[in-house]
Amino acid sequence: MKFPCIASNENLAYEPQVLQRRTMYLKNLKEGKKYIEEIKEDRETKSQKQTGAIFGVLIPAIQARMVDMGLSICKVAPSQDFVKDILYRCCGGVGEHGENKTLSQMNVLDATKFIDNIYHFCADQLDGFQAPILDPNWRDHFPPAPV
Repeated sequence: MKFPCIASNENLAYEPQVLQRRTMYLKNLKEGKKYIEEIKEDRETKSQKQTGAIFGVLIPAIQARMVDMGLSICKVAPSQDFVKDILYRCCGGVGEHGENKTLSQMNVLDATKFIDNIYHFCADQLDGFQAPILDPNWRDHFPPAPV
Protein backbone atom coordinates (compact mmCIF):
# COMPACT_ATOMS: atom_id res chain seq x y z
CA MET A 1 0.00 0.00 0.00
CA LYS A 2 1.29 3.48 -0.82
CA PHE A 3 0.79 6.56 1.36
CA PRO A 4 2.27 9.76 -0.10
CA CYS A 5 3.96 12.00 2.43
CA ILE A 6 6.60 14.71 2.83
CA ALA A 7 9.71 14.52 5.01
CA SER A 8 9.51 17.19 7.70
CA ASN A 9 11.65 17.57 10.86
CA GLU A 10 12.92 13.97 10.67
CA ASN A 11 9.34 12.69 10.42
CA LEU A 12 6.86 11.98 7.66
CA ALA A 13 3.95 14.40 7.28
CA TYR A 14 0.73 13.07 5.71
CA GLU A 15 -2.25 14.93 4.34
CA PRO A 16 -5.24 14.38 6.71
CA GLN A 17 -7.12 12.02 4.35
CA VAL A 18 -3.94 10.02 3.66
CA LEU A 19 -3.18 9.76 7.37
CA GLN A 20 -6.72 8.50 7.97
CA ARG A 21 -6.38 5.81 5.26
CA ARG A 22 -2.96 4.80 6.64
CA THR A 23 -4.32 4.50 10.16
CA MET A 24 -7.24 2.34 8.99
CA TYR A 25 -4.87 0.17 6.96
CA LEU A 26 -2.56 -0.35 9.95
CA LYS A 27 -5.51 -1.24 12.19
CA ASN A 28 -6.46 -4.05 9.80
CA LEU A 29 -3.05 -5.72 9.85
CA LYS A 30 -3.03 -9.22 11.31
CA GLU A 31 -1.53 -9.40 14.76
CA GLY A 32 1.76 -11.31 14.91
CA LYS A 33 2.35 -11.35 11.13
CA LYS A 34 5.62 -9.97 9.76
CA TYR A 35 5.51 -6.95 7.43
CA ILE A 36 8.07 -4.80 5.63
CA GLU A 37 7.64 -1.06 5.44
CA GLU A 38 9.56 0.57 2.60
CA ILE A 39 10.17 4.30 2.36
CA LYS A 40 11.41 5.61 -0.96
CA GLU A 41 11.69 8.95 -2.68
CA ASP A 42 8.78 9.77 -4.95
CA ARG A 43 10.28 10.38 -8.37
CA GLU A 44 8.75 11.32 -11.66
CA THR A 45 8.54 8.18 -13.77
CA LYS A 46 9.81 8.10 -17.32
CA SER A 47 7.53 9.71 -19.84
CA GLN A 48 5.38 7.92 -22.39
CA LYS A 49 7.33 9.77 -25.09
CA GLN A 50 10.61 8.35 -23.77
CA THR A 51 9.17 4.84 -23.73
CA GLY A 52 7.83 5.33 -27.26
CA ALA A 53 11.19 6.65 -28.46
CA ILE A 54 13.02 3.60 -27.13
CA PHE A 55 10.57 0.85 -28.10
CA GLY A 56 8.95 2.47 -31.15
CA VAL A 57 11.92 4.20 -32.78
CA LEU A 58 15.36 3.24 -31.46
CA ILE A 59 15.03 -0.53 -30.98
CA PRO A 60 13.49 -1.12 -34.45
CA ALA A 61 16.19 1.11 -36.06
CA ILE A 62 18.97 -0.72 -34.22
CA GLN A 63 17.49 -4.09 -35.14
CA ALA A 64 17.32 -3.05 -38.81
CA ARG A 65 20.95 -1.87 -38.75
CA MET A 66 22.08 -5.15 -37.16
CA VAL A 67 20.29 -7.07 -39.92
CA ASP A 68 21.85 -4.80 -42.59
CA MET A 69 25.28 -5.51 -41.08
CA GLY A 70 24.61 -9.25 -41.25
CA LEU A 71 24.71 -9.72 -37.48
CA SER A 72 22.93 -12.86 -36.40
CA ILE A 73 22.75 -15.48 -33.71
CA CYS A 74 23.05 -18.94 -35.26
CA LYS A 75 22.00 -17.39 -38.59
CA VAL A 76 18.83 -15.96 -37.06
CA ALA A 77 18.32 -12.19 -37.21
CA PRO A 78 18.25 -10.50 -33.81
CA SER A 79 14.75 -9.98 -32.43
CA GLN A 80 13.61 -6.74 -30.82
CA ASP A 81 13.69 -8.51 -27.43
CA PHE A 82 17.30 -9.50 -28.05
CA VAL A 83 18.19 -5.91 -28.98
CA LYS A 84 16.42 -4.67 -25.84
CA ASP A 85 18.42 -7.12 -23.69
CA ILE A 86 21.69 -5.95 -25.27
CA LEU A 87 20.78 -2.32 -24.65
CA TYR A 88 19.88 -2.96 -21.00
CA ARG A 89 23.20 -4.73 -20.44
CA CYS A 90 25.36 -2.25 -22.35
CA CYS A 91 23.55 1.05 -21.78
CA GLY A 92 21.37 0.53 -18.72
CA GLY A 93 23.94 1.55 -16.10
CA VAL A 94 22.02 4.67 -15.20
CA GLY A 95 21.48 4.07 -11.50
CA GLU A 96 22.89 6.38 -8.86
CA HIS A 97 25.94 4.12 -8.50
CA GLY A 98 26.06 2.96 -12.13
CA GLU A 99 23.88 -0.09 -11.58
CA ASN A 100 21.84 -1.42 -14.49
CA LYS A 101 18.13 -0.70 -14.54
CA THR A 102 15.33 -1.79 -16.79
CA LEU A 103 13.04 0.87 -18.20
CA SER A 104 10.32 -0.03 -15.68
CA GLN A 105 12.74 0.96 -12.89
CA MET A 106 13.82 4.26 -14.47
CA ASN A 107 12.64 7.77 -13.82
CA VAL A 108 12.76 10.63 -16.36
CA LEU A 109 16.44 11.42 -15.75
CA ASP A 110 17.47 7.75 -15.89
CA ALA A 111 15.57 7.24 -19.16
CA THR A 112 17.19 10.37 -20.64
CA LYS A 113 20.63 9.03 -19.74
CA PHE A 114 19.67 5.59 -21.09
CA ILE A 115 18.70 7.11 -24.46
CA ASP A 116 21.97 9.05 -24.53
CA ASN A 117 23.89 5.84 -23.71
CA ILE A 118 22.08 4.06 -26.57
CA TYR A 119 23.22 6.72 -29.04
CA HIS A 120 26.84 6.41 -27.83
CA PHE A 121 26.67 2.59 -27.98
CA CYS A 122 25.32 2.69 -31.55
CA ALA A 123 27.99 5.17 -32.65
CA ASP A 124 30.70 2.85 -31.28
CA GLN A 125 29.26 -0.55 -32.24
CA LEU A 126 27.05 -0.16 -35.31
CA ASP A 127 29.18 1.29 -38.07
CA GLY A 128 27.09 3.52 -40.31
CA PHE A 129 24.11 3.65 -37.96
CA GLN A 130 21.90 6.59 -38.83
CA ALA A 131 20.41 7.62 -35.52
CA PRO A 132 16.77 8.55 -35.95
CA ILE A 133 15.79 12.00 -34.78
CA LEU A 134 13.46 11.66 -31.84
CA ASP A 135 10.53 13.90 -32.60
CA PRO A 136 8.38 14.36 -29.49
CA ASN A 137 5.36 14.76 -31.77
CA TRP A 138 6.05 11.67 -33.89
CA ARG A 139 2.44 10.47 -33.55
CA ASP A 140 1.23 13.62 -35.34
CA HIS A 141 3.00 12.46 -38.53
CA PHE A 142 0.95 9.28 -38.83
CA PRO A 143 -2.77 9.06 -39.52
CA PRO A 144 -4.82 7.44 -36.75
CA ALA A 145 -5.33 3.72 -37.10
CA PRO A 146 -8.78 2.70 -38.36
CA VAL A 147 -11.07 1.48 -35.63
